[in-house]
Amino acid sequence: MIFKKIAGFCFGVAFIAAIILFTGIGSTVISTSLARIIFMITGGIGMVLNLVAFRYGKHDPEFNLLYWLGSVVIFIGLILMMMHWRIAIYIVLIGASVTGFSFIYSPKIFNKDEEDDLLDQ
Repeated sequence: MIFKKIAGFCFGVAFIAAIILFTGIGSTVISTSLARIIFMITGGIGMVLNLVAFRYGKHDPEFNLLYWLGSVVIFIGLILMMMHWRIAIYIVLIGASVTGFSFIYSPKIFNKDEEDDLLDQ
């Protein structure tokens, strides 16, 4: 799906901007304020596109929805941290909790209908 490819490209650009923003490497090429804007825009686009296309992922749709909702909340918390809001750490923790719960809730853990033939060989 084209949304996943565009989201992957946006995440790559956002990752490079985050390296510039948080480590200072490459800050002579791109200013910190421009890196912050690129990080917010491309990261936000990548998150929204993955949230829209959560049904087409490798995992179950319920897992993908919970995972991407938690990731969006973490992303919003990181933006608020850059703006120095006091509540930002709590938003990041809520997003991390939702993302962690998505791994615990994974339907593959609770769905034991499929037989595993690994030990029968």
